[in-house]
Amino acid sequence: MKRVRIPHERFDQWIKVLDIVEDYSRRLREELGRVTVILYGSYARGDYNLWSDIDLLVISEKFKNVRILDRYDLIPQPPPGVEPVPLTPGEFVENLGKNTWLKALRDKSVIVIDDYGITKLISDKGLKPLTINEHREKIMKLRRKYSESHD
Repeated sequence: MKRVRIPHERFDQWIKVLDIVEDYSRRLREELGRVTVILYGSYARGDYNLWSDIDLLVISEKFKNVRILDRYDLIPQPPPGVEPVPLTPGEFVENLGKNTWLKALRDKSVIVIDDYGITKLISDKGLKPLTINEHREKIMKLRRKYSESHD
């Protein structure tokens, strides 16, 4: 059986996105205080492409009683390609119960920061989110296993 080779630059780009997400998440915490940030979508799954955005759920009490569009005024300007979705913890829980976010998180989710204990709620639904460090380790293992290395 022939082994698939993946250019190491693809894995490097993936790691770079995690660094961007971590940095932006720290900025979110500085601006909002308590926050939970979850990476989902193609960069959590690894099937991203040139046109993929970086999907982030940003959960904070600071959004309570603030219109959805006005919530974007409360958060720092995201880096290019980052698409934050601001929710209150209550909205997240309500939507998780209705399967709104369950489907998006089912494939893969990565917990960047979890000041609200959302990881347990997701796990209680039978999902197994990774921490950002676990995700980074997984990517590095994949890089070693499948990468065409010219180092």
